[in-house]
Amino acid sequence: MPAQKGNRSKKKLSNRAGSKKAALKRRRARERRK
Repeated sequence: MPAQKGNRSKKKLSNRAGSKKAALKRRRARERRK
């Protein structure tokens, strides 16, 4: 069980980082359009 919990938290962290990177990319793309 503990191992599973660790995996889950790792997945959540990576997901969060990914969404943050995507948001930054979107912001930059919008600024370029302007």
